[in-house]
Amino acid sequence: MSQPSAEITEPAYAWRQNTGFVSYGLPFNELAKKHAARLGARRILLIVSGTLARTTKEVEKLENSLDGLVVAKRVGMKPHSDGQDILDVLDQARKCKADMLLTLGGGSITDAAKYIVLALANPFVKDLDSLLALTTGEQRSPATLPLICIPTTLSAGEYNGGSGWKDPRDQKKRLLWDTSMTPQVVILDPALARLSPEDVWISSGIRSVDHSVELLCRIIEPDADVDESAKKGLTLLPEGLLRLKKDPDDDEARLATMLGARFSMDGLAKKVRVGGSHAIGHALGGLGVPHGYTSCIMSPAVMRYNKTVNADRQALCTKILWGNEVVASVLEARGLKPSTSDLADCLDAMFRELGVPRTLKEVGFEGDEKVKTVAADTLVDFYAPSNPRPLVDAAEVEKIVRMAL
Repeated sequence: MSQPSAEITEPAYAWRQNTGFVSYGLPFNELAKKHAARLGARRILLIVSGTLARTTKEVEKLENSLDGLVVAKRVGMKPHSDGQDILDVLDQARKCKADMLLTLGGGSITDAAKYIVLALANPFVKDLDSLLALTTGEQRSPATLPLICIPTTLSAGEYNGGSGWKDPRDQKKRLLWDTSMTPQVVILDPALARLSPEDVWISSGIRSVDHSVELLCRIIEPDADVDESAKKGLTLLPEGLLRLKKDPDDDEARLATMLGARFSMDGLAKKVRVGGSHAIGHALGGLGVPHGYTSCIMSPAVMRYNKTVNADRQALCTKILWGNEVVASVLEARGLKPSTSDLADCLDAMFRELGVPRTLKEVGFEGDEKVKTVAADTLVDFYAPSNPRPLVDAAEVEKIVRMAL
């Protein structure tokens, strides 16, 4: 695919025409200025990556382009969207009377910003208890403050109304779905994304591969349009990631991965449920394992566990991977054959080629107690029952986790 040389702004998904636009083709700061004006912003709160703020001029470039509209700025957020961080920025937004939030950074910053725009519409949120009440209660006002996101990873949470925060009191991840949290605009800029560390870009890209794989491998909630988008994601992402591994300056490949991540999120944005890799990944995230790495490690193991009930769906994914010349050449070089390799084999080979962790031990996760904690936390995850083999028994979850040790 070739890179555009003019602005392209369109609905991220055909079924959602009034919000959730994706915009690319011009530098991120120019697009941010255009969209802030279109949305009538006068008092913008920036939430930006600490790394970008400390080591680059990109945040300064963004502020300069916004022509004095920035009234406050938060630099850096803890991983997994720490609840206290959310409360601190919520207080900042209230005090500066922000009329728009604009993020520049990764998935933790995006998730935090979603919660902040929702909390701004609910004045009772003032501490961790009330933040939890916002998450678990049924009575809440919808978010109304515009949110623009400029992502620097491929986790793709910018395209939906789901979010989560880590409760610092017990390290549990609290999840919520509220479509009003969906960002109004997502701005993509492959030149900016070059600044993202390679391991972050690749591992978050694998997270989006996991979105596509689990959507295609589901055996509930049939939706042909979701399947088509997931196929596009599984076509664009693996090839793009493998090309970037060889040439990090390949902006065409980088944009392909960004658009692939967009397509991978279509089903999740529609609230179509995924499965065990995501459920176990949420539990591992609560213990500090980065979400990108959870997919690198758990996706093949979950596919092996599920194969007895969805082999035909997994074969569809395998066919897509073998049908791509770039991916097929890697699989062949690693000793696989189309006639004998299954989806778990293909994912394992591709992930190893990309140089990401493939075992929990590699990310410092060891010990029976941790395995039992992950199993218990997985059972209460939203996606545990929707796994093709529903995860309802802690011993079965432990079996999957031990496959990845």
